[in-house]
Amino acid sequence: MIKNREQEIEFPVDWNYRVVVDTANVKCLDKLCQVLRRNGFEAVPELKEKSKTGKYQSYRISVVFENRDIMEKLSKELSAVDGVKFLL
Repeated sequence: MIKNREQEIEFPVDWNYRVVVDTANVKCLDKLCQVLRRNGFEAVPELKEKSKTGKYQSYRISVVFENRDIMEKLSKELSAVDGVKFLL
């Protein structure tokens, strides 16, 4: 059990998100980029895999966080994008 979550990660930290999106939502990738830019990140989601059925695809987003507040804010905004199924 972790008692102090502030000690879990040392900042600044290189971070890689895995974002799984519904391929039917054609604007999802653009919206992810908009969220990144709005938060000051120049990262571009990199296509990693497509599901066997083609219904989902995953992207990797690599960023550097200076502090936990920025990390939590970006995580919340990315996961709220229409078409995002999972943010890992």
